[in-house]
This record gives sequence, C-alpha cells and structure tokens, in this order.
Amino acid sequence: GGADGSVDIFIRNDAGTASPDHAHSVGTAFDGYLWHNVVYVQRDVGAGNMRAQLWIDGQLDPVVFTPIRPVTANTTALGALRRAAVSAWYAGLIDETAVWNRALSPEEIAILQVTPITNAPSRLLPLAISSFKADLPAVVTGGSTTLRWDVSKDATQVTIDPLGDVTAQTSVGVGSAVIAPNQTTSYVLTVKRGTDTLSATTSVAVVEGVAPGWTVLDNFDQAQVGNLFDSGYWNDTSGTGGKVVSVNGNKALRTTSAGISFLNLRGLSVLENQARTLFFRVIAGSDTAASITNIVGLTDKSQRSYGDEYSNIGPVLYVAPFTNDLVFAETNAWYLGARNGDPVPGSNDSSPIDYPGPALESGVVYNIWMDITNAPMGDPHYASDMFTVYIQKEGGAPRTVLFQDYLSDRDLYFVDVVLGGMLPALDKLVVMGNSGTLSATFDDFYLSTSGYNATVPKAYTVALPPGPLNIGWSGSQLEIRWTNGTLQQAEFVTGPWSDVSGNPTSPYLVTPSGTKFYRTRQ
Repeated sequence: GGADGSVDIFIRNDAGTASPDHAHSVGTAFDGYLWHNVVYVQRDVGAGNMRAQLWIDGQLDPVVFTPIRPVTANTTALGALRRAAVSAWYAGLIDETAVWNRALSPEEIAILQVTPITNAPSRLLPLAISSFKADLPAVVTGGSTTLRWDVSKDATQVTIDPLGDVTAQTSVGVGSAVIAPNQTTSYVLTVKRGTDTLSATTSVAVVEGVAPGWTVLDNFDQAQVGNLFDSGYWNDTSGTGGKVVSVNGNKALRTTSAGISFLNLRGLSVLENQARTLFFRVIAGSDTAASITNIVGLTDKSQRSYGDEYSNIGPVLYVAPFTNDLVFAETNAWYLGARNGDPVPGSNDSSPIDYPGPALESGVVYNIWMDITNAPMGDPHYASDMFTVYIQKEGGAPRTVLFQDYLSDRDLYFVDVVLGGMLPALDKLVVMGNSGTLSATFDDFYLSTSGYNATVPKAYTVALPPGPLNIGWSGSQLEIRWTNGTLQQAEFVTGPWSDVSGNPTSPYLVTPSGTKFYRTRQ
C-alpha cells in the first residue's frame, strides 16, 4: 500500500521493465481500522494489447494500468515489494487471498464483495519443506536462538531430532522453538503425511570463549567461502552483493557489487529506548581504491537499493578511502565517517559525513564499538537515535572515542512514498557498498545483551589453514592425525558437517561404525 492509504500496483514485464511503475489507486484501501476488498483483473483485449483494472470494495477504481507484453506471472507479492529482496513491508492484516486463471467479470467481483472465498484446493499438493533454519548460524556458550520451520500446512506429523515431536508447536505448517545447544548441533526436521515423508537438516554452532554480556550475530565461520547469500542467513538485494572471504585464516565479509546485504535481527532487535553496543572488526581496503563507500550499522529501513540507503538510514558508519591533506594523509587512505543528525526534519537530506583522523592503516585489524540508543518515536522532543563510536587497533593501545553523542540521520517525520516512514525497532544489521571491485573487510559482529558493553567479545586470531588428515589403522580402531584445525565429521561427503564431540586433539582414535567422513575446519 502507498503511504497515503492507496493501493500501489507495481508490475515488471519479462524484460524486467516497470509496466507500470508504482501506479497508485485513487480510492483508499488502507485506513487502519476497516477490512477492504481489493481485486486486480488483467485480460487480453486483442491485437497483442492488455488491459488491467483495479476494484476496491466492489467499485472500479479510475486508475489506469497499461501492462506491456510479455508479462508472464511467475512471482507475485502481496504486502511488500518483491524484487531480488523484499522491501516496503505492509504493516497490517491480509486474508482470503486467491488467484484465478482467468479474468473475473464485474458480476463475479460483486459476489466476492459479499461472499467469503471457500474454494477447496483442486488437488493435493506435494509434501514440502519451504524453510528450516535458526535465526542465527551460531550462539555463544550458554546462549540461545530460535529455530523456525515452514512446511506443508496439511502435514500430519512434524518432528525435529533431537527436540522430538513438534506437531503441537506447528500451526498451518509454521512453527518455532527456542534452542540452547551446548555444542555444535545438527537438527533434522521430518514431516509426514500418510505414507509420504520428507526431511531437512540445519546446524547451529556454539562459539566458545566469548566475554559475558555479548551475543554473536555472525563471525562467518559457519559460512562457506563464496557468495554470502548462499549461507542462508543474510538477505541480499542483488543476490551477489556480499562475499565470504578468508583473511588471516578467518572468514570475513566483503561487498562485491553495488548492493546491500542485511541480517534480520528478529528477537535481538533494538527496541525503543533500549541501549545496545554493536561490535565488529574492520580492515581497510586497497589503497588504490577510489570513489568507494561501505556502510555498516543498524537500521529499521526496508532494503531496496544502495541509493535508498545512503541517507536517512540510522546509526551507521561510512568506510571510505580518500586523500586528506588536513591530517597529512597524502596517499589514498581509508577513514571511518558518520553523519550527525538530519538538519532538515521532514526531508530526506542528511547532514554531511564527518571523516575525522586518524587514517586506517592498510591491512590492520580495528575493533569498533557503536553504543546505540534507539529513539522513542512517540517523543517529539527526541530528535533521533544517539550513538557514540570507539576505535581500537587490534593488540594496540586502549580504545579511543571517534564520534561522541552523534544523532543518527533517521528522520521521524519523513515518509517515503514507497518505503514508508520510520519504524520503531532497529531490526537489521546492514553492510553495503557502491562498488563491485574494491571493499573494506568486516568480521566478528556481536551485539550486547543489555546496555552498553566496553569489553572485546573475543580476541582476534590469525588462524593457520587446516592441515591435511592422515588416517590409518591402530589395532581395531582408526587413528586420525592432523596438524591444526578442528576435526569435523559427517555421514555424507556433502554434509551436514559437525564438530566431533569433545573437540579432540590429534591423534584421535575411533571405532568404525557405518559410513563416516572426516575433515578439519579453521
């Protein structure tokens, strides 16, 4: 829906061209308190032409649609924009959604206005598991996360090993459970309907040695090197905007296109009036970079494109290289920047970016703390979020203040015609860039569990690459030897892989039982 309560219709033809681009109804369909009936009808009128109509509460709306062929219906979104990623969420209720394989007549639309949709499915759909994963790929020792699943709504039994039967926790195929693993654990979901059975597996790792008061968002150790989107936890508006790379033996994140990668915080969202510390590590990019900007921080904003997110986004930092004679940086050095407030309330123009010294040293790891307090939307005297940033060279002197009591550029009064206005919760960790060739590197994202936290969650390590495995017989047992890394096992060579219980050191003796594959990880 449009910000003014209208219906917003956005159609792309097979070539990806807008056809039309955000056409808004004249009538109001979203008033915040009444149910309304919305019907979109599209038909072929001959000579290769198409005609579309919008009906609201049984009345034909005068808005004009001119879909351009070819328009093959393969992806339809209700309550949001659906491109490479979802944005512009509709905050309301939707019910009785249906699609017909022909254009409805005005008489049929009138019937829909007064009669509920009761058509039963024409055939039994195949048993399916749409999704099965935890909110986060890892938890700290003693921490928890939520495991969620979306399966066929007519499944008669749903079980998760090792949780047991979760059918009672599943409603219309959707369910969740809070888990607190004490070691890296694989969860196996099995759904049944009659004689049909289908299974899926996901794993949650445990990060040990984390300082009190922190929860891990992502250290990328569970992801495969390559496309970030493939990890299954981060969303990506382009599908190729983020990449997992190996730096100093640690997996980390780089941006690889002019796009956005974001992690939904879900239950870890920073709510109104709450104070939290976002911790992460950054390594400057190439000193030959030019016109590069990375943006990292927290936001409430729906994600669509880099241009949308460059301003009016929230408490974020700007990581960019340039020459700065004022601080004697005559070469192309990298700096951390931030915006201090929005000088024009009700507009989308943010204040300039402040880039103080010192410059970041090439190849050096820096620890960054962002102390963030979420602005209460209901308080007209509270301009925006407050944040303070600290920086410390890894292994160097104590941390120092880089930005003190800055106001974020989230504008309480600006309402984007598509993305809408400010929302109450900072619910996304976002990392974005405007270049597909050069980027800074980001690693070890942590969020404090309550209030501000000035400690280092976990020391940075320069890891050696995993060594090769040597396997031989020792009596009736197999003896596995390796030089470094953590030993993992799986029943199939394609996984899922899990750490061997007890984190054994080399050599490791095991009695053969069934088929087992072994490898080491960093």
